[in-house]
Amino acid sequence: RTNSLNDCEFEQSLVEAKSESVEWFVPDGCMNLIALNSYMCTAMNLAPSSSYTFRVTTLCTNAAASSVASEVTEAKATLPAATTASTPAARALLSDVGLGIPYESWRADAALREAVISEMRAIYAKKLDVATDDVTITASEAEALEDRRRLDQRTAFGASTKFEIVVRLQASSLESQ
Repeated sequence: RTNSLNDCEFEQSLVEAKSESVEWFVPDGCMNLIALNSYMCTAMNLAPSSSYTFRVTTLCTNAAASSVASEVTEAKATLPAATTASTPAARALLSDVGLGIPYESWRADAALREAVISEMRAIYAKKLDVATDDVTITASEAEALEDRRRLDQRTAFGASTKFEIVVRLQASSLESQ
């Protein structure tokens, strides 16, 4: 929701997170969203086993034209902290991520599929200090939201794309986490 977007010289999208124990803050991975079409980020370094809500504000150089904060999202829980492996066997970390990419667009655009999966593999591999070959990503159709008022325009009232990320971690990687 913007106040006077026509009067707005876009400055940035401000993504904020909040938990029960921490007031609103900009999470790592969601800073400096200065491209006008930059609505997505991956919040990182959040506390394990915690619930967070998020909101977005469009900031303009003229503060009076900035938007009010969006509706707060439903709470999303982070994964528990990684534990030290007791055996040298490999472990897997599983995560589901949803992006506002319409699934029909995803299916129809091979270049988009390749670019997004390549970028996501690189980010997860770097963050977890593993080889990109140890990161597997599969995409599927996420259910469309029933309340169209809450569905953002990027998904065009259809189903978005959901990603399942599996990272193979060796026991030595888990011990250093």
